[in-house]
Amino acid sequence: MDPSSYQLPVRMLVVLGVVVHLLLVASIFDIHFQTPVVRGLDPVWPTMEAPAQRLVIFVADGLRADKFFEIGAQRHRAGEAFLHTIARERGRWGVSHARPPTESRPGHVAILGGFYEDPSAITKGWQANPVEFDHILNRSSAAWGIGSPDIVPLFTKGIAHASGAMYSVELQDFSSAALAQLDVWAFDRLEDLLRRAGLSAPPADPLDSDDPWRDLPVGTELDHRLRQSGVVIFLHLLGLDSNGHAYRPSSEEYLANIAIVDEGVARTERLVQEFFGDNKTAFIFTADHGMSNKGSHGDGSPDNTETPLLSWGAGSDHHPISDREAGFHQHVDGCPARGPTPPEWLLDHAMRMDVDQADIAPLAASLLGRPIPLNSVGLLPTAYLNLPLPAMAEAMLANARQLLAQVARKAEVAATSCISSALHFAPYSPLANSTEQLLQTRDLLQSGVLTRLPERGATSHHGASSNPLSPAPSPAPDVRLPCVHRT
Repeated sequence: MDPSSYQLPVRMLVVLGVVVHLLLVASIFDIHFQTPVVRGLDPVWPTMEAPAQRLVIFVADGLRADKFFEIGAQRHRAGEAFLHTIARERGRWGVSHARPPTESRPGHVAILGGFYEDPSAITKGWQANPVEFDHILNRSSAAWGIGSPDIVPLFTKGIAHASGAMYSVELQDFSSAALAQLDVWAFDRLEDLLRRAGLSAPPADPLDSDDPWRDLPVGTELDHRLRQSGVVIFLHLLGLDSNGHAYRPSSEEYLANIAIVDEGVARTERLVQEFFGDNKTAFIFTADHGMSNKGSHGDGSPDNTETPLLSWGAGSDHHPISDREAGFHQHVDGCPARGPTPPEWLLDHAMRMDVDQADIAPLAASLLGRPIPLNSVGLLPTAYLNLPLPAMAEAMLANARQLLAQVARKAEVAATSCISSALHFAPYSPLANSTEQLLQTRDLLQSGVLTRLPERGATSHHGASSNPLSPAPSPAPDVRLPCVHRT
């Protein structure tokens, strides 16, 4: 046979191979590099009364969970640990599990926006918003962000009711021996903000270029903005990340910085309580990512993904939890403690409840009684809330409605695409009646049925649940879905 007769099939095979490989490469970008931000959604307002009037959220950049709790235990023995005492006696605590890439911007987007980073942000070095998205500060009535110029503007720029205070880029010098002063600067600026609200006249030098609040009003006007409901104060603490990079997380500098942050949070709580005096402030303390022993982060190792989470104050006060209720939370929240709590943390007696990092956004929104950010994929960690049963049910319903709205909108968009039309797109059948079920649940809540049920945790004299709508008591399921697979 003439060898030339093979040339055409071989050429076609080569062309077909190239086309198939191009399609495979394109599919990676089509599947994994699509923005998670869904447009055309309406906010879901919870109908419950807000348990807190304001929220102060601390994000300690680069703080590893194990280092934080170990140093906290050491300081607790010396009677100096503030946050460790919060975990033991006054609030709720656990480990927040981040996802790669464990960088500052993706971590903050998950904490404040409730979803995992838009891949297109990498084209701008995680330093800007290629696609604008909803977040806790945007949903607030008034917000103040304090900290690094790399993070704070991501959540305050372009928002009329949000103000930001950032130090100069020159202060972020890894060769400096006083990197912890970045955190001290943030705590001082919050004190300046509260002091400014108490002034009867502007400062003597209103044009002081070193005052980040120089454009804000003073006295009554600022005081009114701070005291309205739905206020968020966000402190970004970069010192630990800087010390971790410069000296590594086992260094004296890093460990001393943990103590400085602990003292700063204690000072902030005292100032806030003295200023407002109403016990209507909720506090959340967490971190965007951890730090490897080499002083780096970015991958999915536990040193980088495991960060501390503490919640206390209004709506999160410490309360005893029975074994049955603990099993309920672990089953519903889907994130029980992963492995035993190290004894050196001195927290064996306090119930630990781990969450996905994106779960912090619905927690923050529920504490304030505000809509959960539109594109949040977080599940409300009910164990961190101390609410009556009806209010808890309303918060969970709002979370479910917000999540279902995204599914419905994505299905609507997919159904109108050319490819879906050609392939006869069909909605996900298990969710076919979800909207109707949620409406029935809402009607049940509005009818007042749940208001006639006992408060959560109440039991009959036999120790069984007295909720007439609950099934007979049964042990908490042994099978748990790993948090990383929930979304």
